[in-house]
Formats: sequence, structure tokens, C-alpha cells
Amino acid sequence: MEISDDLRLIMRFKDGNLSAFEELVLKYQDKIYTLCRYMLRNVHDAEDAAQDVFFKAYRNLKDFKPDASFYTWLYRIGINTCLDYRRKSASASSFLKSLSRGMTSPSDQSLFDTTPEKLYELK
Repeated sequence: MEISDDLRLIMRFKDGNLSAFEELVLKYQDKIYTLCRYMLRNVHDAEDAAQDVFFKAYRNLKDFKPDASFYTWLYRIGINTCLDYRRKSASASSFLKSLSRGMTSPSDQSLFDTTPEKLYELK
């Protein structure tokens, strides 16, 4: 059985060669960023998510099973990371909507547009 380039890099990484992981990042960073950009539809979130994908891969590469494709494994981490980002975004959006619905007057909104000194005066 022929050993893939990815598997060679993973074996080198597990042996302590950190530059081997860098080679994996360089090889797959564009594909992972494209996946994140497609799923999140936001450049900044996609950049953050792609970085998180590689951080998670780095942290968990010791558990990688060589019978699987590295890219498939990495892609699955990417999907799950993007789904987490979307859940967080939906949760934050829901919170902000409920907060704004709870405001009854323009003075309530002014609490968000004030200084700490003015907030102290309101007490």
C-alpha cells in the first residue's frame, strides 16, 4: 500500500516535526476558507472559522485514523465549525431582537448610546 503525502506529513507531525502541519495548512487553507465562506456568507466569520478549523485539527491530529482521508476529516471539522458559528450567530441575533423588543421608549435605547457617567446618574 502506498502512503499518501498527507499521511507522510501527519506521521512527521506526530514525530514532532511542526513544519509538517504547516505544509498541511498551506495545502488545504484555500479549500477550507472557501467552504467557510460558502457556509457563513461573511468574509470575517469565514476567516475566523477557517482559523478555528486548523486549530482544532492541530489539537486533534494525534487522534486522526490513517484509514480515513485527511481532507475528508478536515472538511468535516470545517462543516461542524461553520455550523457552530451559525448557531452562535442565530443565538446572538435572537438575543438582540428580544432585547430591542423589550425597549418601550426612546430613552431605553439611549442606555446603549451613553457614557458610564450618565449611567451612574440614572441610578
